[in-house]
Amino acid sequence: MKARYYFRATYFPTNDSIVLEPLNAAVQAPFEDGKDWKDSECTKSFATMQYSKANTLVNDFYNPNTGSRTVALAIDDVSGKDVLTVVYDNTNTQFVKLTINRPFAYLTRTTVPDGLYYINLANKDADERNRSKGMSIVHNMASKLMYDTEAKNQDYSLMPATMWVVKQLGCPEEGLANYVQIQNREYPGVVFEGQLYKVEGQDAKGHKIEAYRFIDRTGNYSAGYESNIGWFKENLLRVVDIMDIQEVEEEIAYTETHGYKWFTKDELNDGVENNYQINWNNGYVDAVLKHVKGNNIAVEEGDATIFEIAEATLATNQGAKEYQFGAELKEIVDCKAGNEVEEKAVLNQLKRKAYLIKVKDNNLIDNDELFLASVRDNDGRYYYKAMKLSEMDNYYKKLGVFYLKADQINLEGGNPVDTCYVMVDINAPKTLSADNILDLTGNVYDLMSDNGWMKAAVEAGSEMRVLRDNNLEDQPNDVSDAFYFSGNPVNQYINIAADYKVDLNSNIKFFQQLAEKNYLFEDGNDANKVSLIQDINPDFHYLGVESKGLTTKPALYVDEVVKDNPNMQRYLFGVRVDSIRDGYICDHSSRIHGYWELKEEAEDDGEVHFEAYNGYTAGWFLVNLEDSISQNNNMMHDADLYKFNSYTRLGFVEGIHQVEGDKEYFYVVNYGYKLKDLMTVKDNGVEPQATYVAKGKVLDPKYLVIESGKTANKWVTRHSIAGDVNTNHTFSLRKTKSDNEGTVELSEPFLLESYLEDVSKIGSFEGAWVKTENGVPVLAKLGTDAGDHEWGTSNIAERIGQSGVFYFETTDEEATANDDITTSSISVIAGNGVVTVKGAAGKNVVITNVLGQTVANTVVASDEAQISTPAGVVVVAVEGEAAVKAIVK
Repeated sequence: MKARYYFRATYFPTNDSIVLEPLNAAVQAPFEDGKDWKDSECTKSFATMQYSKANTLVNDFYNPNTGSRTVALAIDDVSGKDVLTVVYDNTNTQFVKLTINRPFAYLTRTTVPDGLYYINLANKDADERNRSKGMSIVHNMASKLMYDTEAKNQDYSLMPATMWVVKQLGCPEEGLANYVQIQNREYPGVVFEGQLYKVEGQDAKGHKIEAYRFIDRTGNYSAGYESNIGWFKENLLRVVDIMDIQEVEEEIAYTETHGYKWFTKDELNDGVENNYQINWNNGYVDAVLKHVKGNNIAVEEGDATIFEIAEATLATNQGAKEYQFGAELKEIVDCKAGNEVEEKAVLNQLKRKAYLIKVKDNNLIDNDELFLASVRDNDGRYYYKAMKLSEMDNYYKKLGVFYLKADQINLEGGNPVDTCYVMVDINAPKTLSADNILDLTGNVYDLMSDNGWMKAAVEAGSEMRVLRDNNLEDQPNDVSDAFYFSGNPVNQYINIAADYKVDLNSNIKFFQQLAEKNYLFEDGNDANKVSLIQDINPDFHYLGVESKGLTTKPALYVDEVVKDNPNMQRYLFGVRVDSIRDGYICDHSSRIHGYWELKEEAEDDGEVHFEAYNGYTAGWFLVNLEDSISQNNNMMHDADLYKFNSYTRLGFVEGIHQVEGDKEYFYVVNYGYKLKDLMTVKDNGVEPQATYVAKGKVLDPKYLVIESGKTANKWVTRHSIAGDVNTNHTFSLRKTKSDNEGTVELSEPFLLESYLEDVSKIGSFEGAWVKTENGVPVLAKLGTDAGDHEWGTSNIAERIGQSGVFYFETTDEEATANDDITTSSISVIAGNGVVTVKGAAGKNVVITNVLGQTVANTVVASDEAQISTPAGVVVVAVEGEAAVKAIVK
């Protein structure tokens, strides 16, 4: 009987009619007229295996008049009664006109524009616990499709797994209801592809809304859902569902970092120590993540453990873990011949980073290396502890590498204040061999970067509420443990002006705080007596440090680098520095009419031909001598002139600091020339700005002109000092402690950070720092060759821990005040009411006050002449030498 209720319908468009043919109709053949029904051939020869073909049996016979083999529904006389039966066509029988009763509305095809949408269930009769109208269709953390409801402490706009990318298929055309393709924004994979239809639905409150039914053109649908959970049986939409499709309006959903914590460059810059408190998002207790006894990581009340966050830059060249994921959307903007289309990107793929979480070090220099790691317990579960990398094997004890997935919001008074994140660990345990041997060859880490391995969860019922692993495959009613981050990053470098309210271009003193303050100073006459041990350059101005019996007044001029990293202020430190402001200069090649600070001053002098002038600072600046040392590593015999005990020394060179647009340079005066040789343009100001280099003179810009592709001319060598790291000419002040308890009288302790090529980086533990070696300032650096001995070589590898610790104090003294100023063989010493000039016998000495008034003008007769001078700042000019400032008491 199986085939007796199957019919074939054939539509004839000419007369708009349908012929219904029963399959396997039992009809007597014409030659059997007169036989009883039970004796007819059709009751004996029914072909049971051919019910899928129309009229299998009767097709063996045909109407002798028409040749037709078709049978149809008709009213015929059977045993004296008119009954509905089947007969051959064209047999003068009354055929039946059928009307199909359609108790439902026609489906109206429709579509939705390309875009990002929420999809909610809109079936009027959906009223189950795990499938009810208004519920959202989303993916869980394991990419399983399910019905779910936004919890009170959730905001779906933060979660791309709740959103759907809809793309129209085919070229857009006015009035055309294109097919659409639907994928989840976070977990791509087509869940539907076909036609949408307009229908009426209901929202969660029972209000009528415009909704959508759908027919998948592939015929693929989910077979159902697990009613006790809410999971779909396949990651496909269900044909029985009516959908409410609403466009996502929140701007955050259209950012590439949507859905995951993405620390900014400023937050995780190597120039700052990011100090974070990790708070458990729990409505009934203020609990934080803590490092507790047994190195456990647990959720407890009380003072928080402070953690540092770092991008997961892992060994074996796996690099910083930045991963692209999710569905993208390209919209068709133009259709061309041959089915070619032009598309534009509407939604790019999302991206996320993995992070390491580290217990904060006790200071800014030492690295305790206590990272969050998951440790396998006897129960087979992994529990999080603080552990050194050297203790991990990545199976029993493995590094925690976390995506921070947005899942909840922290509420205060019902208002959202923070986004809360699930800590998704993507580092899976390494696989054991059949012999239970851990194979650590090849990559050390098995990173499940496509989605993750486990999520961190708070152990329910545990006395300490320790942190452990938990599956990602959550159910709609599950609540994950989520955390929010709070804290204030601490800059690792001192900004003298900002941190200590010190005016720019002020003077300071560096010192080491021992029994007394031992100041750094410009040593132009070998005050540290290095020449007793090895050869030195007697004409060079080294950096020295005070020792017993040596008294100096070592003020240094502070000149800030402008084009640098905002988290690491860099400086040039100098002596006898002149600062010349921007202004105007005669535009004749001879610069005959000089320089003016203000345009009005030039015009008042009757000048009409002038151009803008770029200001600068010029003087003697501190540099490390890395580019001056040779390969000779001997300590005493034929020792390198710019080393001491194999260490690189520091000293002062004549130079010019200038900013040119977005570039910044330090020009070192070449051998054979002096700064004053370049100062040839007269300063027309009432009070000339230059004091030390060449009073009343400023730089002629021609001396800084360098051919394209070159870095030097006959007068100067140019060095770019713009950028994120120091150069041989710049320095920064690296903090040693998080808290700043310093004052302008005694700063916080710091390391004086210099530069080592291809090694130094902002915030690095390797590079170059100033230290003292047997009373001489040198560089502590990674890789100091210590000479050849007994056919063996040695190398001193020093890091940040071998640096010297310094302090600074501000001073009103000039950058040469009360010093033994050495210029050539002549020195000037300011005392109480006198200025002593040494080594100037037979030369004219002119002393002026700050107003330019001459207070002494004499030719000295001896190698040590004392000249009476009123108290205050004076300028001492010795014939043939650069003028210097001094403070007379």
